[in-house]
This record gives sequence, structure tokens and C-alpha cells, in this order.
Amino acid sequence: MTVSAAEQGQMGGPSQRLRQVYRAHRDFFLLLGLFSVLQFMLLAFFAPGGYFGDYSDYWYYEEMASRLDSGYLPYIHYWVEYPPLFPWIPVGAYWLSRLLAPAPQAHLWFYVTFGGIMGLFAVGNLVMVYLLGLLLYDRPRALRCAWFYALLFGPIFVHAGWFDGAPLFLMLLSLYLLLKNRAALSGVAAGVGVMIKILPLTLVPVGFKLLSQRWRYVLAVVAVSVAVKLPFFLLNPVLFVASWLSLIHIS
Repeated sequence: MTVSAAEQGQMGGPSQRLRQVYRAHRDFFLLLGLFSVLQFMLLAFFAPGGYFGDYSDYWYYEEMASRLDSGYLPYIHYWVEYPPLFPWIPVGAYWLSRLLAPAPQAHLWFYVTFGGIMGLFAVGNLVMVYLLGLLLYDRPRALRCAWFYALLFGPIFVHAGWFDGAPLFLMLLSLYLLLKNRAALSGVAAGVGVMIKILPLTLVPVGFKLLSQRWRYVLAVVAVSVAVKLPFFLLNPVLFVASWLSLIHIS
């Protein structure tokens, strides 16, 4: 009795399936490894702005998060011009940076911890571009899309100084799930993204138009948004309203 290669793959364990995935997408995994090294090496050797000045907002994020030293937390003790989830990322990074030994440069550990979190999103964005390419095209063109994204200067520069890679990842993930007709999961990803930055909200009308289960999608977005915002509103409604009025004014 002979067994086909596909049947052998189904009979194999997780390690066998992982090897098959690696062989099928070997060139992309090579690109992903190189891109990951590039992103994380930026944290040690690249200062944003070059000769034109430091346009990075990392120092502002650190200043905001440093209020943790006085016991102050965003949306609870002070208002911020961001949706509720984002300010807690630099707060978490600042808390981690305070656990490390003193650095030769005052901002180093915050830059490394916060930049490391943003680096994970940057790598995730490359993965999402490739997965979307596989969904929309064939494997060679998906790999070409990934190479184009990996070699763009813009995403590298943005990762080095801002947090936009995080909402972009959730937006791309929501779009991927939307195209896979996974209404609820796509809505959850979009809802979390909106709680980091308003931009993923632009995907909601697309999901409402394309999905057969459009109300499940919209309800998921609304449910996630309410679940994130309600505790902050209950803790300090004045600061909550002030934060969102500021956000609307800036937008």
C-alpha cells in the first residue's frame, strides 16, 4: 500500500507540517528573517530624523509614560489625545525599562522596549502583506509584494519614531479576515485597532458592504470598542470625555 505525499503530511505531527510550510514558503521566511534583523538592529544603531532633526515621538511617549513614577495613569489621572489602548503600550514599555539596570544613555531602555514592541508589529505587517498577496494572487506575486514592502523606506522610518505600525497591523489583519469572510474576528481586529488609532475605522464601511454577515461584523467592532472604553469612562468620566474631545479636535 503506497501513501501519497499529501497523506504523509496529514499523518505527520506538527513538526512535519511546519517543515512542509517552511519548504513551501522558504523564500518568504528568508525575507522575514532578514527584515526582522533589520527592524531590531534599528533600535541599537539608528536615530530617526538624520540631519534634518529628530522627528520621533518616542520621547513624547516616554514623557507621558514617566508619570507612572508618580502613580499617574492615562485616562485615570490625566487625559491624552489618543484612544484608550495606545497610551498603555508606552506605559508598559516604561515599566519594563525601569526594571533594567541604568543605561549609559537616559532614554535607551525605553527606546529599546517600546521600539521592540513596535518592531513586532512591523514584522507582523510584512507577514500580513504576504498573506494578503497569497489570498489575492499566486505565490510568486505574493512574495513580490512582500519584497516591495520590506524595501520601502517609509515603514522603516515610521517604526523608528512612531506607533503607526500597530494600528496598521490590526487594519491589515481585519482586512485579511474580512476577505476570508470571518466577520466576527475581522470586527474584533478592527475594534482593537480603532482603540489604538482611529484610522482602522475606515475599514468598517468596507466590511459592512462586502460581508454577508455584516451585522455580526459591526456588532463585533462596537462590542470591542465599548468593552475597552466603558471601564475608563466609569473610572473617570471627565478625563474620558476630555480625551475624546481632544482626539476629535485633532482628527
